[in-house]
Amino acid sequence: MDDNTKLAVLEGQISNFDKYLERIDITLQKLTEVSSSMEKMVVVQETRLNAQDEADRVLNEGQRLIHDRIDRLKEEMNKKLDGIDSKLAEIEKWRWLVIGGISLFMFIISNTGNLMNYFMS
Repeated sequence: MDDNTKLAVLEGQISNFDKYLERIDITLQKLTEVSSSMEKMVVVQETRLNAQDEADRVLNEGQRLIHDRIDRLKEEMNKKLDGIDSKLAEIEKWRWLVIGGISLFMFIISNTGNLMNYFMS
């Protein structure tokens, strides 16, 4: 082969390489765009996750406060019920004392004649 032919073949190959390099450059640009787009999506997703974590934290805090309030109310109700129980026990004690006193009074009244005869004789 002569030099001119070799030169023409080499120029054709260089032209093909130039086309491949242009395609590689375009591919790199598109990959860069995709990478940039992915970074933006990651930032958006991180923001959403952070917002969701904050919402979960607030919700859990609210639930904890509600449980604490329920526990306090339960303790207060138990104290009040204990107070009512003790007052009811006092009332029951007085009821039996009154019933006993009335029974004794009725016994004495119904048996006054017999008692007078017993003590007088």
